[in-house]
Amino acid sequence: MAKRCQCTPEKKGICRHCSSFKLVINLRKGYHTRTNFKGEPLNPVWYSMLKEDKKGPEGVFQMMLGRIMKSHYRGKFHTLELRQNDESGALLLPPYYNR
Repeated sequence: MAKRCQCTPEKKGICRHCSSFKLVINLRKGYHTRTNFKGEPLNPVWYSMLKEDKKGPEGVFQMMLGRIMKSHYRGKFHTLELRQNDESGALLLPPYYNR
């Protein structure tokens, strides 16, 4: 049975509150499209799919890396950071460097 979102039970895919992992995409200079209220660039964050959370950090990272390489962010980032999606935001794996 697939894991379901706790805050919106009918949701099955991705939830920024219920996902166990988040991937921070550190973009290269000039590719940022959003800024915060101070005008500082923001890096995009992708959350893991609820059904993939059981695969552990390595499995989730490989699935998300595959999605990144198919997206418009391919070649535009310099590092990817897989972090715990909680208050600590602990880094789970060493950063992946795009060469």
